[in-house]
Amino acid sequence: MADLRDNRGKTYRLNEAILSAVMMFLLREGSRNSYNRDREEPVFSRNIRRLLGIRLTHGDTFNDVLVRVDPEDLQRLKASLVRVLVARKVFHSHRRDGKHAVAVDATGTHSLDGDYSGSCLSRTSKNGVVSYSHAVLEAKLVAPNGFAVSLASVWLENNAEGHHDKQDCELAAFKRLSVRLKELYPRLPMLILADALYANAPVMEICRASGWDFMLVVKEGVLRDLGEEILLRPDRVRTARPGGSLSYLGDLEYAGYPLSWIGVEEAGGRFSWITNIPVADPVRAGELAMTGRLRWKIENEGFNTQKNLGYNLEHSYSRKDYNALKNYYQCLQIAHMVEQLTLLEKKVKKLTAGSVSILKIFERIRNMLVYTDIDPRPVEKLLGKKVQVRFD
Repeated sequence: MADLRDNRGKTYRLNEAILSAVMMFLLREGSRNSYNRDREEPVFSRNIRRLLGIRLTHGDTFNDVLVRVDPEDLQRLKASLVRVLVARKVFHSHRRDGKHAVAVDATGTHSLDGDYSGSCLSRTSKNGVVSYSHAVLEAKLVAPNGFAVSLASVWLENNAEGHHDKQDCELAAFKRLSVRLKELYPRLPMLILADALYANAPVMEICRASGWDFMLVVKEGVLRDLGEEILLRPDRVRTARPGGSLSYLGDLEYAGYPLSWIGVEEAGGRFSWITNIPVADPVRAGELAMTGRLRWKIENEGFNTQKNLGYNLEHSYSRKDYNALKNYYQCLQIAHMVEQLTLLEKKVKKLTAGSVSILKIFERIRNMLVYTDIDPRPVEKLLGKKVQVRFD
């Protein structure tokens, strides 16, 4: 990564500053002030230095660095880590027809009193009150065992021509996101999972041109002509299964794209998808329905975890600089990736299953680092051994 700092007062290496920000998220500190309080404990800083070989910087120090760093540098760093995991076949067993399930969705990240950056989204209420916000469109590789790993991110931004709501911007952002995905992962086979907003011909064309499969949610009122055809087709297959039913239909077409439809009815509701993948039997339809449901993981294991389980995504780690805010977001995604690789490992997963909450686990880790003078020699001995890490 390019170090854009001048040499005056450059006490810490660039990697120490970036890793300090990642550690703030990884340890679920929740704010720079909380991180600074732990960092000031001599035992805490000494343990990190012994275990990781870095000196933790003050929160103001890494904030100054994140103000200057190009967010695309951190995006590329994140992608390089993901490519290592793909090469090591960490996600290999969860592919569908050789393709990785990639959920795409947008989320709001910050609510603001004013447009400090000139790029905030805005919305005017019926009473004339203007509110401002930031939002990001994410592509996350998702898997049944709980993985929701960020592949690429693009921000939804206002422009000089006027204001935009989330729906207006999200599809335009998907075009930019698709370009970013192709640049960062040119050979990664993907199956795009997205909600009903994306059920349209331009999105299908982007997927076709990129060599990606897709499963898109369809709801009442979306692709109305296609929906009517699905209801009227006599060859629609419906099979009963415990707690509900599974339906499917092949040989559909929309705007020149061959499609299949899958529907599930159960006590929890009714769900349906269209896909470019041919469906000819109930087994295949059932498998794809399970894959389509993985889209929810970007909400649950992804956004919900990052907002409500200690990462504090919606906290303004930088209140004045939009560039720094983007970089904090990328540091958070890297930290979340590291956490998933730890907690989803088979042995660790068994140790933590049903015992204590995730927040309590990280509270205990922080307490250990603050109050226990860790001897690094047993750790170094373990690191010298070959260890096989396994996931479900």
